[in-house]
Amino acid sequence: MPTKSPVPCRLWVLLAHQAGVALIVRCGPARWVELILWETKKDRFQRGQWFHGRIYEERCHLSPDGTKFIYFAAKYGRKRDADMPDTWTAISKPPYFTALALWPGIGTWGGGGLFLDNRCFWRADWPAELHPRFSLHGLTDLLDDGDRIATYKKFLEEEKLFRDPLYLRLRHGGWELAEPDGQSQLKWNRANPIRRGQLLLDRSFSPPRYHLVLTSKRAEPQAFDAEWADWDHSGRLVIALEGKILAGKWNRHKGLYFETLADFNGDRPESIEAPEWARRW
Repeated sequence: MPTKSPVPCRLWVLLAHQAGVALIVRCGPARWVELILWETKKDRFQRGQWFHGRIYEERCHLSPDGTKFIYFAAKYGRKRDADMPDTWTAISKPPYFTALALWPGIGTWGGGGLFLDNRCFWRADWPAELHPRFSLHGLTDLLDDGDRIATYKKFLEEEKLFRDPLYLRLRHGGWELAEPDGQSQLKWNRANPIRRGQLLLDRSFSPPRYHLVLTSKRAEPQAFDAEWADWDHSGRLVIALEGKILAGKWNRHKGLYFETLADFNGDRPESIEAPEWARRW
């Protein structure tokens, strides 16, 4: 009888758009989630904290400078702290989950958020008070600041129209709708920020479908498999697939091919305490 291949872990990647770092949210086995900090310039990976519960990846975001992580989590049943809710939105310092700011949730409707700049964030929760054991330490919750509301009026109008959590993150990350006047918010494109070329994303499928559009008129769009793909800070095509981070390359002889930068399938849950600098503002 053939041996069953192990199921690969899942990776969700958040790029910091003003710094050469990204945060990898690694899911598996079961309800275990690991954070990994990725220095994209040197491809160095720092393993961080593990969490046993559910992290809603599409409701997470990384600040532009890569120093803060907002996420939505759920953990039912017995907890270390009796006054902790079953669901919550929190802000931490990557690659650690240890919360520095925390808002109790009311189930899984809503939750999470998005950084509009390095100090101001939008929270997709029902109105909720910051948990009394936590503080913002100079950060601004958009809905609590009348001056900032005027600045981000367009963003708030979009938020009312599109309740899809990933829609706003794609827009904020430089992706554009392929059919801006149409009814569908499923087809997207993103131009290379450094070089020529485009990425096409079709969210009609699960997993999504990606194509690389080259600059040569003779070259056909190159389809490739990926659970996530984007341009990194140097304009390099990077993807997540079957628990691995890969970099894409193309030449006229090989076509599009990928080289493995890291494989996280061997990681196993372990108890990791956040260092002192990650436990305070």
